[in-house]
Amino acid sequence: MKAQTLTFSILTAEYPTERVLRRSLLILVGVLFVAYAYFVSMSVVHIIARTDAHTNARNTNSSIAALESEFYARSEDLTPSTAGVIGLVPVESKTYVTRQARLGHAAGANEI
Repeated sequence: MKAQTLTFSILTAEYPTERVLRRSLLILVGVLFVAYAYFVSMSVVHIIARTDAHTNARNTNSSIAALESEFYARSEDLTPSTAGVIGLVPVESKTYVTRQARLGHAAGANEI
């Protein structure tokens, strides 16, 4: 019977810390992959939400513009004679607010 000789190299031996390091590395790669997927999905959700917000702002601006045009169209029809019909009356005693009255001392000619 012939004796077998085992060749043993430092590169073929598995050290106890090697298994721990391999598992740690695989867990780290897995966590990084999950974090990457999370951040990519949050970016997509953010883009969709931003587009939705722009659409809502555009619709709101359109509604405001329509209301403003309706206001200006109706305000052209308002005259002193029609104002009395809807209950508007002239103001008899007028009181104006100035900076001097509000702050005590107004400096310069830029008074309101």
